[in-house]
Amino acid sequence: MEFSHQVADKFFKTLQKYNIDVKAKKISDINTNLLNGQIMQLKSKNLIHNTEYVLLNSLKKEVIEIQKFDDYKNYVKLDEYLKHIYSYNNQKSTNNSNNFLNSIKNISASSRESIVNSEEFNKFNEYIHVHRPIEQKLKQALEELKSKKSGLIFLIGTVGDGKSHLLSYFNKNNNELLRDLYIYNDATESDNPYKTAVETLSEKLDDYQNGKLKKMIIAINIGMLNNFKDYLKEKNKNNDIIETIESSNIFSIDGMSQTLYEADDITLVSFLNENNFRVTNGNVISDFCNGIFDKIFLEDVCNPFYSSFLKDDGKHRSETVYQNYQLMLNKKVRESVIHLLIKIQIENKRIITTRALLNFIHDIIVPDNNIKENDSFLVNLLFNSFDKSAILSAISLQDPILIQDTKLDQLNIEIYNSLDLQNKCKELFGNEDFELIRNYLYLLEGLSHKRKFEMIVRLHYLFNYQQYELPTFFEYIKMLDSIETTKSLQKDILQKINTAIYKWKGSPMNGFIYNESLKPDTMMRIGLHYNPKPKKINITNKLTILVIFDIQGTLFEIEVDYNLFMLMKKIENGYILKENDKIETVVFAEFVDDILNSIDSTNKTVINIPSTNETYMISEGFLGYEIERVE
Repeated sequence: MEFSHQVADKFFKTLQKYNIDVKAKKISDINTNLLNGQIMQLKSKNLIHNTEYVLLNSLKKEVIEIQKFDDYKNYVKLDEYLKHIYSYNNQKSTNNSNNFLNSIKNISASSRESIVNSEEFNKFNEYIHVHRPIEQKLKQALEELKSKKSGLIFLIGTVGDGKSHLLSYFNKNNNELLRDLYIYNDATESDNPYKTAVETLSEKLDDYQNGKLKKMIIAINIGMLNNFKDYLKEKNKNNDIIETIESSNIFSIDGMSQTLYEADDITLVSFLNENNFRVTNGNVISDFCNGIFDKIFLEDVCNPFYSSFLKDDGKHRSETVYQNYQLMLNKKVRESVIHLLIKIQIENKRIITTRALLNFIHDIIVPDNNIKENDSFLVNLLFNSFDKSAILSAISLQDPILIQDTKLDQLNIEIYNSLDLQNKCKELFGNEDFELIRNYLYLLEGLSHKRKFEMIVRLHYLFNYQQYELPTFFEYIKMLDSIETTKSLQKDILQKINTAIYKWKGSPMNGFIYNESLKPDTMMRIGLHYNPKPKKINITNKLTILVIFDIQGTLFEIEVDYNLFMLMKKIENGYILKENDKIETVVFAEFVDDILNSIDSTNKTVINIPSTNETYMISEGFLGYEIERVE
């Protein structure tokens, strides 16, 4: 039997499986409008999934082409789609259980499992627990308190960072440390409708002060702690607590220097000072983030999420929640998502609490019920859900389709002109990664070119984020990794800072900076002598570079974060500063102003007349001040 007859035979058998009757025995005799109507009917009755709908429509298109041209190539294409349908049906699961959905909803912020009190620590809480440095610090504080007759611990953080979870963990696993301790959890709430939260907390502290409570731990958010301190000041109460809170510097810009601060019988343990990152071999690593992702995506039957996924036959389920989870099982995809989370924390100063992280994972796997099917896939939930949460809002700004790049422009053209999208994607992704996303790509067939391009680029990013990241980011991370011990990197950052300072207000010549920016009505500009001497370069626990200069005996420090580093890199490459840059970079603007306001320029000063562009040097000579024109 010749090839075209074999393909036609397979085609009609496939239609029979879907109970489609085209009332014809030859492809040339098929009424394609009738075929289209029956495909639409199957879809409207939810008898086929979106992937099947796309593939059946692809069959219809090839039938139309065969009827027009009866070309061998169209039979080859029709055969390929028939193989795809056969493969899809062969793998399609008949399982309808919802074990996985019931399991994954536990990490949603709306789930009762996401709220932990200090007395309850169930099996799920036990599993999801990830050890982190603050756990050891709190244990140290509790052990020291156990050896004392009395004492007070403040456990300080923000909403959802894990204060209650940590207390419930100790209550379950180190109960002896909490046995004689009064736990005041969630100090943002009052148990008396006629009293504020600070009044209720103050009364409990009165019990501690007068000896009714010997030992106490208070879990409190940083904003509430500030309100509480102000209340104590107003009422002239508990001066020792006020002094300890203030001396810890917890409300300063830099915060406490360590996670734990002790003064006599009062101890502060702060989530805010926990270092969430480490830089190793040029990579930023978040052990906590990795730990949480491993808990949810580790392919082990001891993982309740993965176990419930297998029970539901998730690898063969067509629902997007299973496909999204399966995509996240891929190590490269997880690394890309974690990179995004690290990037927004470095670039946007975004603080990600435990509760927010778990809820984020839920939101990129489980789509809302009313969302369109193509919008419900992981790539779109990740990059196109800017109004869903603060994390997703920040990640939407990292969307790879926003990158202006000639390679992406070329890819856009190639996808637009491609007659075989599957082969084009196989070429782009490589065979191994292509097989993982084949089912996603079927769904692109009926979409607009713009939508196809967006999904392909987003998918490609998840497997190859390094290709999309700015070189400046990796350069910055390299500095964080090695600058404290590498002279060339130290010289590089000093050069960038000095170049930015010279450009900030302008400079008449090397060694001088103007005391103010040029304005239309400026009659005269004064150039002050500037001769900085670097004293110290450190990396902070916020992944910033702290640089200290000595200028005429006065120390000035500037903390270079990623955004300032990017701006200085652009300035170094010839970028012309705009007033908006100066407004947005407040810290650097204040740093430059502090230097200019402190410089003593009595020995040498430069005067520039903008209207004639004449420049003069005023210097202290043997017989007094001398003036000479500078060419």
